This record gives sequence, C-alpha cells and structure tokens, in this order.
Amino acid sequence: QAAGRCNRHGFKSQKGKVRIFKITDEQGRLYYKRIYGDNPLGMILTKSIYKNRDEIEEKDFLECISEYYTLIQEGLEHPSSDHFIQSVQSLHYPDIGRFTLIDDSRYYQVDLFIAVDSTAESIWQRFCDISVMADPLEKHHALYGIKKDLYRYIISVPCQNVKTKQRGIHVLPLKRVPDYYDSITGFRRSERFIEEEETVIF
Repeated sequence: QAAGRCNRHGFKSQKGKVRIFKITDEQGRLYYKRIYGDNPLGMILTKSIYKNRDEIEEKDFLECISEYYTLIQEGLEHPSSDHFIQSVQSLHYPDIGRFTLIDDSRYYQVDLFIAVDSTAESIWQRFCDISVMADPLEKHHALYGIKKDLYRYIISVPCQNVKTKQRGIHVLPLKRVPDYYDSITGFRRSERFIEEEETVIF
C-alpha cells in the first residue's frame, strides 16, 4: 500500500524508491509485533523473501507475491483446517461456530470515555444517571439527547489495555488522564492496565 503511493501519478521522471525499515519502540520491541503478535507467520515469511534481495524492482513483484503465498500455504496448520472440514461434513455446529479465519481476540477493542476536563466529567455523570433509568422510552430519549456530546470523549482501545473485560463503556477518570492520554498524540499504549473506576453497561 505504501509503495503504491510512491510517484503514483507518474509525475516524476525517475522511478520512485521505497525503503523498508524495522522500527522498534523505546523498549526495543518491534512495532509490528503489537499488531501481528510475537511470531506472525506472515512477517516471518516476508523477511525470508527479502533476506537475499537488496533491491526488488517492480517487474519482480509478481514473483515475490507468488513465492510469499506458496510459503504461506506450506506454513498453514493443516490439522486445524482438516478438523473444521470434518465438522462441516458431519454438521457438528459447535465446532463450526467457533471457527474464525483470523484470531481476532488480540484485536478486540472496547470503548473508553476520556474524562479530560470538568465538562467531560459532567457528561459522564449524566450518562451514568441515564443508565439506571427504569423507563426504557425515557432512557432512550435521554441518551439521544447527550449522544453527540458523549461520543466526543470516547475512543476505542485494545481490550488488553483495560483491566475489566466487561462489555460497556469504560471510563478513564480525570485524575488518571495524564497517565494514559495526551491531547496531541492521543492514547498512550502501555503495558499497564487502565485502572477504571467504573464501567457502565448500557
């Protein structure tokens, strides 16, 4: 995707050059591991393809892609896929229901309300009051009235950053905001759990 945006309109007379870097964080951990995990098959195979190539020209892309997918196919866990096929053939629905093409447990996100100031705190308190209303219709109308303001302060964060795994809207209280949120760069990923004071399940 990045290479496709290099001189994409052909305005420059020379061919565009794309350089590939492995970037690490302050602890020396590779950034891609935050997304793909510690030993992602795709990244391992990508590096193996580049290993003996200092430069790859556009005419070589098709060969690299073919090699990549051949290696991917060879590296797949066949016992797992065979088990799924057997479940389909025998109509064993529990196993079929558990099947996922991608393990998205690492990518699951939760909503986090950032109480950045007193205004945000007031909105959160109003939301908490609404969440315990007994009348469903009144509750719905009240939520609709604050929905726009409420979502101005909500971001999605990886579930591993939140200690409480309940579904609902989690809150980062004002006193803890500096530890996890920057008004310019946004959410600060950390190895520490966010210690929320409460979670509202609406």
